[in-house]
Amino acid sequence: MAPIQKSLCIRFAIQSLKTGATMKMTAELELLNEGLADFGLCPIDWVVTEEDDLFYKIINIEEPYFYFKGTVRYENGNKKWNAITLAGI
Repeated sequence: MAPIQKSLCIRFAIQSLKTGATMKMTAELELLNEGLADFGLCPIDWVVTEEDDLFYKIINIEEPYFYFKGTVRYENGNKKWNAITLAGI
């Protein structure tokens, strides 16, 4: 496992413990998480959770009340970010 992926997995596990979540980071969520860099966000600082098929919540690991809502589109069979909007501070 690459160092960035390992760090991301560790941070996701910590966040899951903090929130009591029992979610698993899927390959699809990992790709969306990596895509946050296209919007100026450092992927290791954020956890992506699915709210609906095309709607996601992007939560800051250190400050869970700091989050974005995002929509995705399908591109070549994969989900890509369409838009990200600040939703909570």
